[in-house]
Amino acid sequence: MFGHFCGGEDLRTIQPTVENLKRSGIGGILDYAAEADVGADVTISTASADSDVPTTTRSNQALAREYSYQTERQCDANVKIFETAIRAVHGVTPDGFAAIKVTALGNPILLERWSTALREIYKLFGRMDVDKDGMVTFEEFTNVWNQLFVGDSMEIIINDMFKRFDKKGKGFIDPIAWTTTLDPPLMRRLAGYCKKQGSFAQAVLTTDEEKLVKSMQSRLRRLVALAADLNVRLMIDAEHTYFQPAIDNLVLSMQREFNKNTDCVYQTIQCYLKDARTRNQLFMDQARIENWQLRRRKNDRHYSCLLNLNECRR
Repeated sequence: MFGHFCGGEDLRTIQPTVENLKRSGIGGILDYAAEADVGADVTISTASADSDVPTTTRSNQALAREYSYQTERQCDANVKIFETAIRAVHGVTPDGFAAIKVTALGNPILLERWSTALREIYKLFGRMDVDKDGMVTFEEFTNVWNQLFVGDSMEIIINDMFKRFDKKGKGFIDPIAWTTTLDPPLMRRLAGYCKKQGSFAQAVLTTDEEKLVKSMQSRLRRLVALAADLNVRLMIDAEHTYFQPAIDNLVLSMQREFNKNTDCVYQTIQCYLKDARTRNQLFMDQARIENWQLRRRKNDRHYSCLLNLNECRR
């Protein structure tokens, strides 16, 4: 079993396998099999759904988050192993890929919490977009704000918030401006104005969780920077759907930075999911507006292929 599925344990043992595949016209994706799920080496305690502990996206069960230093140390160790894999691609199969699992770079509970927060951010945009034309006008923003939020000097706050999202003064907010502007600190500020402490307020990350998210981002950026220096392409695997919004957010931030003039970072799209078409369109629009190269692997359970932005438009 090991000999059938494992390409090798180090650069020396991988090379004959890669060269044998090359002779048959087959490229390689070096994948270090490190990933985790909620429940694997993490401590979870439960609370009732109406408690103050934020709920998860998979059920009405609430998770009391306990992030151990042991998990963080393991994530740091995984970075070094991924770096070895990237250098192996550079040395053995420079036209190939190195595959990365984001769940090896951060606590899976944190990924699920962050994904829950991102879903609440998307849902709030849907409520703001009253006429469902994909844009939020100042009138829509004001009307929904007054329904959901409360505070002193509301007119000043509303104007200030709208300008934060509408940086170019177009008079409306599009989904891209919304999702790139409404980061965890701003989400916490909005939650402070909520009339009711519902799912949006409960999904807000704590300051400690924000620090852990930044550590995760730093680990991934370190790997992408190394890959860019070595001209190696990185493919970020898709994982459980309850992690995917956070993974997408991480990958898009790396593509925005590193895919300006090259195709360094590839994202995986699970095309069998119901929202895949909508997400694909949003990603394509974002890449076009911000002028970077969108690179993706399409996964439909049966096969996968690598796509660039032009191919996705066909």
